Amino acid sequence: MGMEVRIASKFYKGPPDGFFKHCRGEYGNQMAKLIVRRIENAKAATDLSVLMHPGFPGRWHWLSGERKFQVSADLIHPKRLIFEPLESPANFLNSEGHLDNSKIVSLVVKEISDTHNE
Repeated sequence: MGMEVRIASKFYKGPPDGFFKHCRGEYGNQMAKLIVRRIENAKAATDLSVLMHPGFPGRWHWLSGERKFQVSADLIHPKRLIFEPLESPANFLNSEGHLDNSKIVSLVVKEISDTHNE
């Protein structure tokens, strides 16, 4: 069974079957396909460590600074699909206080952003 992936209501409020159409209207066909692909990749993965594996499509990685505990996946440069774990950060830290990607099994899609300008 894959990860649970939700879409934040700030990002999309409509019915699930209208998500692709919404994304295509907002971002164009190519970007919409990538958005859906990244979400489907997350749903198919057992946990975040699968997505973070070097070479996995989307170059998934943790952000830093004010975006600490947010995960970024590449779309069309410079845009990124931003996720946050549904769980509290305390639930996915190991005993040394480091992130344990294998403990993250649910994400929420927050936004599309160019994080390079922040």
